[in-house]
Amino acid sequence: AENFKQTFRLVELDRDFNRILETALLADYLVFIMSAVEEVDDFGNAILSAIQAQGYPSVIATVQHTDASSAITKNLSSVKKSLSSFMSFYFPSVNQIYSCESDVSQIIRYIANTIPAKIGWRDTRPYMIAESMSFLEEGPSSTGNLEIVATVRGNNLDPNRLIHIPGHGEYQVLLVSSYDSNPSTSTQDIDMDQDSVSGNILCVPDPEKIDSLVSSNVPDTTNEDQIWPEEEEMSTWKEKMAELEAKESEILAQRVRRVPKGTSSYQAAWILDDLEEPSDGYDSDDMSQDDNMSQDDQMSQDESDGEEYEEIRVDEQGNFIDPSKDADDDDELPSPQDLQSQLDDYLKLRAKQSNDEKEFPDEVDVPTDVPAHIRFSKYRGLQSLRTSPWDPYENLPLDYSRIFQLENPKNIMRNSMKALFDAPVSVGTKIRLVLKNVEKSVYDSFERDNSLFGLYGLMQYENKMTVVHFLVKRDSEYTEPIKSKDALVMRCGFRKFLVHPLYSQHTSTHKSSNNVHRFERYLQMDRVSVGSAYLPITFGNVPVSLFLPEPDSTTPKMTVIPTLIGTGSVFSVDPTRILAKRIVLTGVPYKINKKTATIRHMFYNPIDINYFKPIQLSTKYGRYGHIVDSLGTHGYMKCMFNGPIKGVDTICMNLYKRVFPKWNTIKL
Repeated sequence: AENFKQTFRLVELDRDFNRILETALLADYLVFIMSAVEEVDDFGNAILSAIQAQGYPSVIATVQHTDASSAITKNLSSVKKSLSSFMSFYFPSVNQIYSCESDVSQIIRYIANTIPAKIGWRDTRPYMIAESMSFLEEGPSSTGNLEIVATVRGNNLDPNRLIHIPGHGEYQVLLVSSYDSNPSTSTQDIDMDQDSVSGNILCVPDPEKIDSLVSSNVPDTTNEDQIWPEEEEMSTWKEKMAELEAKESEILAQRVRRVPKGTSSYQAAWILDDLEEPSDGYDSDDMSQDDNMSQDDQMSQDESDGEEYEEIRVDEQGNFIDPSKDADDDDELPSPQDLQSQLDDYLKLRAKQSNDEKEFPDEVDVPTDVPAHIRFSKYRGLQSLRTSPWDPYENLPLDYSRIFQLENPKNIMRNSMKALFDAPVSVGTKIRLVLKNVEKSVYDSFERDNSLFGLYGLMQYENKMTVVHFLVKRDSEYTEPIKSKDALVMRCGFRKFLVHPLYSQHTSTHKSSNNVHRFERYLQMDRVSVGSAYLPITFGNVPVSLFLPEPDSTTPKMTVIPTLIGTGSVFSVDPTRILAKRIVLTGVPYKINKKTATIRHMFYNPIDINYFKPIQLSTKYGRYGHIVDSLGTHGYMKCMFNGPIKGVDTICMNLYKRVFPKWNTIKL
């Protein structure tokens, strides 16, 4: 724009969902072009919702095709008013719609004379847009130094902190030099001692302060406090052992019989019955006669039998097993119709489970074949979910030895942000940034793509893995049930992951003294929940967006619309937050006598009743009580309550078990 003595870089984007989101994070202005003829389609609504969730800079709304017909030209003001109302739903700051045919100069003037709006979480960290790039190979390896020309934006740049490149990972800084230095020569003859840095080199990292690329610890399996396998591992082995035992018993139950060739299954059944009956004429003389048979006669006899007889398999009862109906048929893949039918049945089952969870939350049936004190041995009773003590460091899984825990995350974040203000490379400086040990594929992606190539500076410790909790609220457009541990694509700021989060209740009104929060089996609608997963440490209220994983298909990427299922922000970095999975054992009154009652169908033997006797009882009508004694041997028990109970009431016992996320997060 020569009239304003400024240079604009315009980036025109195709209908690629992910590329639009990544570019929107780097842009100073977003210019949306709508049509006066066609309505905004599903893709447009989806991308606007995603941009709104992740944060956005200054937004300019325009309309084209205003002269497509005389009717549109005549009613242009009403068209702009309608589009303005539509855009203000996503971006409240938009109050004017510009015409692409007549308002081009006004758009340029607006961009040139206004200061772009900031994205708060983005501008607390340094970020850059690569203008040019060169790859400096080091020997025959596929890695080398990557030299990038860019201008520092957002916040000051510290060479001791790591640089994140979306889609590739984190890298260490080798040096930062001024833009005026000769390209590809600034890495020669470098002394890493800060005192020897001179010339056009602005700064180099301090070897004692530079952040490590190590993101997780290696578990020491030789020094474990817990020698017993985890419950999930034991259940997996039990399933495998049961499967092997079933196969073994099936094989042992099958016997091989020799029958004449061509025998049908019906005839074979009669022959087998005859073989099973003992022969009255069988004596020791026949045995001795067989024993005296020569070896050659025996071999000839076997050969003749092989020509006239064949082997068949029978089960334990002697029934003929048809080889055409063998278990090998299970290897055949189902037809597309069967696959669709199985998928429909699975979705119906998930919907039924979700509805049951709403109607009877956490209720389970006590098994009659396994004692309850064995089946629920991992669970405990709590007097109060908010105040009862619970040690956050007991019975931790092995995955907890991989993560890092910050003693005071808020102070560390505050100190990290303060350190960036004193960083040597200030905002607005055009530099040559050299990263070391970078894959050649990073440079190839820059050469291949025409969109903006962004780099983000991390704060200290932001590459370390820990348990990150984030607030999430379901999108009202998606109504299918979302279960804990379901795979989801998570956009957390400028980073992207495949996660299997656990959900728990969000207690915003008051904080529990024991940091215990009830686990939720499903992500509920119309309320805020807390998701938990193993993720890199993230400071601040960074926005979070959750999408369904894109299906593996031959559909072109530009036509795929990811399904947004929830939005929120990072809540805390806290491995000591306890997610307590609740189960509710229920019983019904049998006899009622004022404050005492006989309860049945909660347990089925007196051993279980005495085992769970110390745990408090509650009813759905608000009464509280406890078990007094066991009655008989069939699970009846005498209970005392704080008031008379009703015959239609349900007696409940709440049990809790801590659950942990799984170590299955994938960086995308």
